[in-house]
Amino acid sequence: MKFGRLLLCIWGVLLALNQTGGWSQEKLAVKADDMYFGTWTNESLDIQKSVNFLGGYKDYQKTSSEKPYAEGTEQIAKKWTDSDGNVWYHAFGTVASGPDAGFRFQNLMKFSKSGTVREQIWAQAFGNFKESGYPSRIDPTDKVHYTIRYRSKK
Repeated sequence: MKFGRLLLCIWGVLLALNQTGGWSQEKLAVKADDMYFGTWTNESLDIQKSVNFLGGYKDYQKTSSEKPYAEGTEQIAKKWTDSDGNVWYHAFGTVASGPDAGFRFQNLMKFSKSGTVREQIWAQAFGNFKESGYPSRIDPTDKVHYTIRYRSKK
């Protein structure tokens, strides 16, 4: 009898998850002084400045711009350090404003050991954010999905 109730409970939980869209990507709690956060620039890009803060980001077309070109939510799902001391992240988010509002993405990011260089490659998220949706490697030859930025001292 107890086994039947357990199965009924499990079935109910699975049904509820199915009705709410399935399992969602978990976010990792990080501190505000994490190297991920700050202002990142590269004047050779179309979007020259990106500012990351707890829960989101703002992108600017020019490093001197004061009005964001786009902004959105972004959460860190996973963080690890490689054998060279570089810090890696999986992050996921949604563009909230700007020409791509509503676009959902998953990033693989690599921060240099010194914390001064950020490389990333993104993939569009379809449906729920999933671990399998992250790019598997940083590819600097991918001119559409790859960016490199440098920590701004401003």
